[in-house]
Amino acid sequence: MTANSPELNDYGLWLAKFTPKEEELAAQRSFVWEEPPLISVVVPVHDTEIICLREMIESVLNQTYAHWELCVADGDSISHRVREVIKEYAKRDSRVKYVFLKENTGISGHTNEAAKLASGSYLAFVDSDDILAPNALFEVAKAIAENPGAALLYTDSDYWDSGEGKAYKPQFKPGWSPVYFLFNNYIVHLVVIAKALFNQAGKLAAKYDGCQDTDIILKVSEISDQFIHIPRILYSWRKHRSQTSLPKSLSQANRLSELTIQVRKDHLKRMGLSEEDIKWFLSGVVPSRAAGISVSVLIPFYGGRVRLNQCLDSIFKQEGPFKIEIIIVDLSEADENWEDEYAKGVKVTKIPSHLNKWNVSEVYNFAAESAKGEYLVFLNSHSLLREFTFTELLRISLYPKTGAAGCAVHYYNNMKFFVGGQEYAGSNMPLENWYGRKNTLPKTNITTGFFNVDTRINNVTALSDVCVMIRRDLFDLSGGFATDYPLTFFMTDLCLRLRGMGCYNILYRFPLSCWQAEHPAYGRALENFNSELAVFKGKYERLLRKPDPYLNPNAVLY
Repeated sequence: MTANSPELNDYGLWLAKFTPKEEELAAQRSFVWEEPPLISVVVPVHDTEIICLREMIESVLNQTYAHWELCVADGDSISHRVREVIKEYAKRDSRVKYVFLKENTGISGHTNEAAKLASGSYLAFVDSDDILAPNALFEVAKAIAENPGAALLYTDSDYWDSGEGKAYKPQFKPGWSPVYFLFNNYIVHLVVIAKALFNQAGKLAAKYDGCQDTDIILKVSEISDQFIHIPRILYSWRKHRSQTSLPKSLSQANRLSELTIQVRKDHLKRMGLSEEDIKWFLSGVVPSRAAGISVSVLIPFYGGRVRLNQCLDSIFKQEGPFKIEIIIVDLSEADENWEDEYAKGVKVTKIPSHLNKWNVSEVYNFAAESAKGEYLVFLNSHSLLREFTFTELLRISLYPKTGAAGCAVHYYNNMKFFVGGQEYAGSNMPLENWYGRKNTLPKTNITTGFFNVDTRINNVTALSDVCVMIRRDLFDLSGGFATDYPLTFFMTDLCLRLRGMGCYNILYRFPLSCWQAEHPAYGRALENFNSELAVFKGKYERLLRKPDPYLNPNAVLY
């Protein structure tokens, strides 16, 4: 959630309903842990306002989870009161540790020194003027116990207005989304990192002060992607006049922007991307090498020549120097004339008699066998692409861990526009309501689980089958489409298998158009929906019991 995104009508009402009551907090305090992890709360300090510093420390002391230590490093604060307060709390509670530095070494230097005091296996990073919810460390310890080997944990958060004395603007975040994160550090607070991995990643880099959190998160992700999202608001990020975590001037903001870009470049370089591809991925500047990239577009055609011609025209108008191969699999009942298409280099083929033309999985697998492109695009014949669709999908696919890359979809029915419900923003679990589409947005609550709904790129569980790009080698490695799903769940099944292979499916939110209701296979797909759903549920029963990692349970999907 950002200032430009849909906001809760009354966050105060939400807090009243979902903030743990005293009975629950008391139960947490008396909970008996078998092997409680020691969590080291790491806090860098430099001239923090005394009242804010006290509130931060008190929020740690008031935790319902007792197995913590507070590690504080003061970077030569000008005010002597800062060190007096720290020593005061250290006398009150032996779990409070501190080190007083002889100079101000910056936030990274202070944090690294505080981390040296840590005895815990996990480090929780807290700003010196922010506030932990009383159940924050309990929920973190619980998540660690449930996810042995977790590399990094993060929680939802909100802002705290010191002037008005209230919380506002909740940050409801998705599960770990590496591609989305590269364009928007949606994690921010609270972040908890396994100490061994923090050290292995090289700790915080002082040269990136201001975006050091983005840098360390990316470095840890290169070691392990066992990132756990805790969808509870457990951290309040303070807003006040003397706040030091935000840029104070335009030049400071520009410097921070430049540093953030460099952090992203460094990560992509470590991930194996060339300088040209890094520029393409981050800035959209298509490199000269793109002329050597080949894309095969596979289109099953069941009928509707007008729509197909529109679709082909939108392919011919694609921007970019890459080579495009178009393969149409003619499944129509009519005796079509393809001379114009042949003249434009389009390949048209029929499927062998032993294949079922009403099984799109078989049709796509057949077409892929003869495709020569490095990238495969599976495209609905009744869709209309934007001129930059392939360029953007190729850009997204540059990230080494990208599985399938697809587009959001605007659906039309007899020229009447309506937005596809969950398919519009990628497919989410549970799946029973995929085809329930609404024409209007809800008037209350927020709309999606994405922290910043303005971004163009999001990680999702699965994609609509209207337009999806996959690297050829990855498609072959996955085994192609499962023929158990003739018309509906074939793409979702493939996306889930790609996810199981350690890949991430990416949604590009600039939509294309689709006249799905006019498609000759649409009626048959609706008729077969329940039988395919039964097969799908049988295969993914355990997975379907879990919430969708990219849909925050605090959010409402429309």
